[in-house]
Parts: sequence; structure tokens; C-alpha cells
Amino acid sequence: MGAKFLDTIGGKLAENWAASVLTPALLFWVGGLLALTWRTGWEPLERWLAAQSALSQLFLAGGALAVFAASAVVVDALNISVLRLLEGYWPRWLGRLRRWSVRRLERRIGEREARLQVLAARRATLTAEETAELAALQQELHGVPALPVHYMPTRFGNMLRAAERRIGEKYGLEVVVCWPRLWLLLSDGARREIADARAQVDIGARFCLWGVLFVGWGAVAWWAVILGGAIAVGAYRWMLGAADVYASLLESCFDVSRAALYKALRWPLPANPAEEAPCGQALTRYLFEGSDRAEPPFVGSGL
Repeated sequence: MGAKFLDTIGGKLAENWAASVLTPALLFWVGGLLALTWRTGWEPLERWLAAQSALSQLFLAGGALAVFAASAVVVDALNISVLRLLEGYWPRWLGRLRRWSVRRLERRIGEREARLQVLAARRATLTAEETAELAALQQELHGVPALPVHYMPTRFGNMLRAAERRIGEKYGLEVVVCWPRLWLLLSDGARREIADARAQVDIGARFCLWGVLFVGWGAVAWWAVILGGAIAVGAYRWMLGAADVYASLLESCFDVSRAALYKALRWPLPANPAEEAPCGQALTRYLFEGSDRAEPPFVGSGL
């Protein structure tokens, strides 16, 4: 599930631009200033500023604001690239690490599935602890694609990929192709819920990047490494929770609203569950490639 898919509903972020873009930038530079003055205190900086002329102080203030605003804009522009990295779309030179991560995931999921089968076979006699373990295993496996060939090297990437694959397997609809069209047909309430969840994912990714950048202040203050790392890890965990909500809402939109997509395109609806996947695959091909065939005939009123 690539950046284009994640970016289909990014307009909501514009409404909270100051809060989601400028706030972490402000915290980064304030924290950096504290790191720079950690050893020497504020007196040298105050003396240096006092020695400057009023015009120089004005230019310094303007330059500081320009750097602050520019850094916020640059990090915001990098957000999609950060999301791709966190999903597991890594450059070629990280291919060995990616393969190692996927193989490690395959082994872990294999162990989880084996344990799940053991517990499921004894479902009627499980203890309270085993019942909780079974529920946790089901939740963990729900966030991973069914086939190892679709595994991503990160938990975030697997959450999104799993939702995408389930939609394709159930309905034959390719999410990247069909989602922008379905989005136009959703109610305002559904759009708002999806956009809010997507905004939380983006905020998490943005704070994750700022946390990594904050580690750089460790060159002048050792505690910046710990604080920056904690921010990055905490932001990633926050993003995982938001991604879980986002993936669930996305899948739910296809569950309850896919018929609207068929009707809007005048495409014949599946008559039963067995026809879902073939009909969805045909509709996806039509949207992606077009067609000059006479089949299937359109249904409903004309365009």
C-alpha cells in the first residue's frame, strides 16, 4: 500500500496545519535551544544578544522565524517519504535488511499460528489466561497479510497491507484503484471519520521524524539522544494505534458502501458471495484499463 493510497484523503490536514506542523517544529527548536544552553546557561547568550544593535536583533528574530517556518515546511513535505519508509518501502541498498525482517516475521507468525491452532482446538476448556492469549493471537494475526508473499518488514506496513489484501480477497476490488472513486461516494460523516484517522497517522509520522532529528542535539547534550529516541518510539506506537483505526475504517467502507461504487459506474452487482471476487476483479480492470467490449451491459439509468 503505497504513498498514493495514503495520500488520497490528505486534505483534512490543511484544517489543522498550525497544530500538526508548526507545533512539533516549535518544540524541536525550543528543545534545541535548551540543549545548547544546558552546559553554559543563559548568561552568555543574553550578553551576546545585548551587544547587538536593535537592527541586528530585528534581523536575528526574522531569521529565526524564517528558519523555524522553513524547517516545518520541509519536514511536512517529507511526510509521505517517511510514511513509505515506515511502511517498509525501503531503498534497494536495504534489501538484505528487508529480507531478514520478513523472514523473521514469517517465523514468528508461523509460531503464532501453530499456537492459535492448539488453543482453538481446546476452545471449550480454555482457562481465563488462555482465552486472553487466544484473543491476543487473533488480534495480532489480523494485522498481518494471510500470505507471506505479501508481508512487509514493519508492523505499520503489515497493518495497512493486511486491510488492503482482505478487501481484495473478499471483494476482488483493488484498493489503490477503487478507493479514490469510492471516496467520492461516501457520506460526509464517513469521510470525516476516515480523514480524522488519516490525520492521526500523519501526525504520528511527523513527530517520529522530529524525534529522530532531535537526537542530533545529542552532540551538545547527552539527554537529547534519550529524549529524541523516546519521542520517535512513542510517536511510532501512537501511529500504530491510529493505523489500526484507519485500516478498520477503510475496510468497513468497502464492506458497507461498495454497492454504491457498482451503481455509480452502472456495473452489474454480484448476485451472491461467490460472484463477489470475479465481479470486483472485472470492475477493477475496467477502471484501470477501460474496455471496448459489449459485456457486461450497463445497468440502471444512462449517464
